Amino acid sequence: MPTVATHRPPPVNHIFVDFENVNEIDLTVIGSKAVSFTLLVGPRQTKLDVSLVEKLFEHAVSVQLVRLTSAQPKETRQLFDCKPRP
Repeated sequence: MPTVATHRPPPVNHIFVDFENVNEIDLTVIGSKAVSFTLLVGPRQTKLDVSLVEKLFEHAVSVQLVRLTSAQPKETRQLFDCKPRP
């Protein structure tokens, strides 16, 4: 029986952070090979910590910054609420 080689890319964890609701981020997850990091910045958020910005620039390939232009309904925001698993 012939063997079939399947070349699958390694799994990627997608992290979405709503920065208006989660202001403290574990910066060690940014830049991990298996992580795609998306930072959602709301219309009322006007400042980002310099150390966070530096880390985002260091790993720009795996980071996406999304600037929201209007406040989202609570139901939509809950889709992106990230809470650590127990």
